[in-house]
Amino acid sequence: MKRSNVNFTFIIITDLDIDDVMEATSFIIKKKIIPAHFLSKMEYLYARFTITRFDKLSSYQPVIYSDIDVICNASLKSLVETALLNENILVNTEQGKEGQDIWFGGEFISTDPYLEDRQALSVNSGLFCFNNIRSVIPLFQTTLRICHAAYTKWGHDLKAYDQPCFNYALKKMGRFDLTALSAYVVNFSDGNFDAMEARGLAHFCGGVGVFSSKYKLMSEYAKYLEIS
Repeated sequence: MKRSNVNFTFIIITDLDIDDVMEATSFIIKKKIIPAHFLSKMEYLYARFTITRFDKLSSYQPVIYSDIDVICNASLKSLVETALLNENILVNTEQGKEGQDIWFGGEFISTDPYLEDRQALSVNSGLFCFNNIRSVIPLFQTTLRICHAAYTKWGHDLKAYDQPCFNYALKKMGRFDLTALSAYVVNFSDGNFDAMEARGLAHFCGGVGVFSSKYKLMSEYAKYLEIS
């Protein structure tokens, strides 16, 4: 709201008490809260790919999906324009993750005889952008099928988390853009905020559900942006 230069409507998908969420987000005027009920961690992880089922989202263009560990640090106006003109889903990659293919679908990609290219994509599933809901329905449906098959085989195992399944689905389906969104994203932070580029989105990624370790750093960064 402060830095994006875009009049966004915020869609909050949560399993928390709706009244508590309304109170905590009272400063957001344009918002919709969608209640969700998760029976397990895996169901929670897979939920991001069920958003095509929400009729309330069909009228929005474009859609930026973001986990809660992302802070906007610069204008997103040109990202919105880029997303509107792109028929592919825009995804963000994590660099320096060589040898960690288990996080990015290596278990699927390396053993699929029908894939010509078995190089890992290193796509982070916590941040992506697309121009309309209809454009991602086949991809998200495929991702969910892979998720449920992986869970049936491995249960609560890293290989069955949503991110590896999403990477595999991208490989199978195609129609993704690895560069457009990445131009607006800075991954990670070691606390040296002066070295972080103000590209648009600062993603404090890493770790599933490990939010307490990020909270202090994100709070410090928010204060840094206020005075810089």
